[in-house]
Amino acid sequence: MAVLYIGAESLIHEMRQLWNAYNRKKQFYPTVIYLTNNQTCLAILLFQCAVLLMFVAKMMTRIFFGRLQQAEVDNLVSQSWYAFFDMCLVFAFFQDELGTEFLFLFTMLLFVKAFHWLLEERVDYSSMLCFTLLALIALLCCIDVYFIRTAYMKPASRGLSVHLALGVEYYILVFGLFSTTVRYILHTIDSLREHPWDKKTMYLLYVDIIMGIVRLALYIEFTLVMWSLHPFPLFIARPIYLSVRALKKAIRVISCHRVFSLLFNSVTCI
Repeated sequence: MAVLYIGAESLIHEMRQLWNAYNRKKQFYPTVIYLTNNQTCLAILLFQCAVLLMFVAKMMTRIFFGRLQQAEVDNLVSQSWYAFFDMCLVFAFFQDELGTEFLFLFTMLLFVKAFHWLLEERVDYSSMLCFTLLALIALLCCIDVYFIRTAYMKPASRGLSVHLALGVEYYILVFGLFSTTVRYILHTIDSLREHPWDKKTMYLLYVDIIMGIVRLALYIEFTLVMWSLHPFPLFIARPIYLSVRALKKAIRVISCHRVFSLLFNSVTCI
């Protein structure tokens, strides 16, 4: 109810600003120029875009996930705060490119990441229908590929910019979709078997290791490219550290799992 009230209030203010601007300029193009140059009008338009994005997020969440559990909401909020902190570091590094387009692109990145996080969590608990999951994966893949194409076409014409950082993030999201798909296939195979599948845990660990290697390679490549022309991108230090830690953890777990399996087999043979 509060969201509807905020949306209606912002829509009223936006229509009022549009009407006032059109009464002043009397033509379409001068009205658009006035709206984009006036700070108050621009702030209202941006707020209205944020409200519309919120409505779209709620609608897509209801369609693909239904009602979110409290644990999912808490996890989503926690990850969003960490992502926002990383974005603030990116803002500091690319402060010369701050603008409306910059804010829009990073808002969309956070929006898309949220659905990736929810999808990964639901797949691990196998609580989504096959058609719904495949439809969401296809939709997210199309969005990721579109933003990758957009991110890497602009640096080709303007030189290195913040679009490269966005492109790396969307590349990681695409590989994350492949990882999520493989995990869902493994969970599905396990659910169709009459007896528990002992090797499923091993395969899931292999998927985590491959994903960790890909993520780390992308971050390192991006760091080297940016460092060749700019100061060291400090905002990439935390993602690299987290990738290395996750990769080490997965390798350690799979090593322990193999050792325990060998010990168990030797004891069984005795």
